[in-house]
Amino acid sequence: MNKYDELDLSLIKQSVSNNASFEMSRNYILNEEISYNPIVIRDNLRKTKEAMKIISLHGRFEFTELKDISKTLSNLKKGLTLTSFELLEVYEHNAEVKRIARYFKSVEEIDELTDFTESLFFNDELMRNISSKIDSNGEVKHNASERLRNLYAKSQSVDARIN
Repeated sequence: MNKYDELDLSLIKQSVSNNASFEMSRNYILNEEISYNPIVIRDNLRKTKEAMKIISLHGRFEFTELKDISKTLSNLKKGLTLTSFELLEVYEHNAEVKRIARYFKSVEEIDELTDFTESLFFNDELMRNISSKIDSNGEVKHNASERLRNLYAKSQSVDARIN
């Protein structure tokens, strides 16, 4: 029996996970191994203190738009073709990470969370490519490619003749 068992840390983890902004965070909290190492605990407390300071100075930052695209990325690694809706999710994920990165770049009080903020990655070129081909509803744009543009024009022509 562990000397910390009486603390009922699983209930604390459950309570903390209930306050997480998105599903990946909840799963991370619930599945993360509890550390009893004083060095790790102090490091995490410093990061938590800094996060609380940022919240008190700048208000709570919402991560509600961040999407879990791990399944989509897994499919991509397998060589599967992504649907237009999956591409839209990738776009939205990148846009949210970009928003988060901008927020943290504007915060001057960051020291302990630097590793986290510097690991944020988004791809502007990918976002431009997706937004030029997929609309905000996840539909492929009529001008997504030259061939599609020509097919759409022919379809419009046939529709006009039918009418």
